[in-house]
Amino acid sequence: MANRSKVYRSHVPRLLRLVPAPLLARAAGLSGLEARALKADDRLMPPLRLLVGLCLLLRRPPTQIVTLAEECSLRDVAPAWFRNGVGRAKVAVCGMGNLGHALAGVLAARADVAVRLLVSTEQRAESVRAGIAAERGIRVKQDGRPDIVARPEFVTHIVDVAVRDADLVVLCVPVQVHGERLRAIVPAMQPGAYLTAIPAAGGFNWKAEAVLRETARDVRIFGVGGIPWMCKLQGPGTVRISNAKSINAFQPLRAADAAFVADVMAVLLGMPMIEMASFLNVTLAPSNQLLHPGILYSLFKDWHGTPMAEAPLFYEGLSVEGAQILQAMSDELVLVARRLRDQVPAYWMSPVATLHMGIRVGYHGQIGDPSTLRSAIVTNDAYRGVRTPVLPVPGGFVPNFGSRFLTEDVPHGMAIVKGIAEIVGISTPMHDRVMTWCQQKMGKEYLVEGRLRGRDVSETSAPQVFGITDAHALVASCVPS
Repeated sequence: MANRSKVYRSHVPRLLRLVPAPLLARAAGLSGLEARALKADDRLMPPLRLLVGLCLLLRRPPTQIVTLAEECSLRDVAPAWFRNGVGRAKVAVCGMGNLGHALAGVLAARADVAVRLLVSTEQRAESVRAGIAAERGIRVKQDGRPDIVARPEFVTHIVDVAVRDADLVVLCVPVQVHGERLRAIVPAMQPGAYLTAIPAAGGFNWKAEAVLRETARDVRIFGVGGIPWMCKLQGPGTVRISNAKSINAFQPLRAADAAFVADVMAVLLGMPMIEMASFLNVTLAPSNQLLHPGILYSLFKDWHGTPMAEAPLFYEGLSVEGAQILQAMSDELVLVARRLRDQVPAYWMSPVATLHMGIRVGYHGQIGDPSTLRSAIVTNDAYRGVRTPVLPVPGGFVPNFGSRFLTEDVPHGMAIVKGIAEIVGISTPMHDRVMTWCQQKMGKEYLVEGRLRGRDVSETSAPQVFGITDAHALVASCVPS
């Protein structure tokens, strides 16, 4: 049965009032009981399969099918987080980069949340404390709106101090350290507490399941699909946010946690949270694992070391050839997803959108010309002014091949797609070309003759690293238990 929410309103009863329940059941893969309930109760959240189908059929964004209801407090949806009905919920934010600053500032401004910050070292903690002291809190700058200025409870590098009584721990750290952070944090958490990663890409679910098996801890883990805002750190204690998402997604490891997580995160982030049905809907979503390596390859595949006068515009400078490279990578990703569905026909997963469609939907209303992949990127307000990562050298600047655009998105993005492609038997010539160039710039070896068998494969998040080598096991590892 679909999850019943305290904070959402479903418009399915209104949109499908004339559709017979048996027809809805057949079209959406529901039981007759589920179909009748969804048509009658606007508190029942439509499953992702139905939501996607309605978006495609009615040509409506998901925000016109599921919306947040009247103001609902965190105390209403998570009463157990308020001891004896008083106090504040305790949220530990791990990582104080762009997203960590933004999330900590937004949450600390709430009267019902006490935020503590966990960073990697005491030196980093001192830097963050100094920034917060200078701004009299974490300052979150917003376009066209007053700054948010709010103080966390404390900043520490000691895991136990930050998380031992936290109700929720949020990882805002690079994908490549998810495993390390999970192994350090999960054993220190109180039983029944919740932990998430934003975003939960890069095989987060496989790493989390491994840590839960190792520690046997009762920690409720879920992933969030995307970052809630575009955010840019402007110094310790200060961050600017813009372009808030109108809707987001999540996926729990345990199906029983779905309704609670959906409501809590909707209240905390201020946006509807749709259950993804499978972590594959994050893993195979066209995103940075295509954009960042693909654009860098297009910019610098013919670069021979001459310093540049300035850092090139990363997105707005996308060439026609660059867009063709991204399109080829997107086509390969879609083909991999289709072959996976063919090999596991009993399992439904969301149709993997093209990169073009993913950008159009994710940045609806922020794109000047959405007609082509290239125009949707170069006229996207959310991408405006973003520069290519560079390093200063005598005479100008050179590309920074040690940036997260490669160190995160190649081993923990492209390598996953390549690994799944090998499992389902799909060739990926453009992925291979881009990944081979990237690994050379990184000083790594993941691909050898187009196969994931290089010396550094164990450092990636490819499914083979977790012992997953066939399509059925892959699907089973990504759905909630």
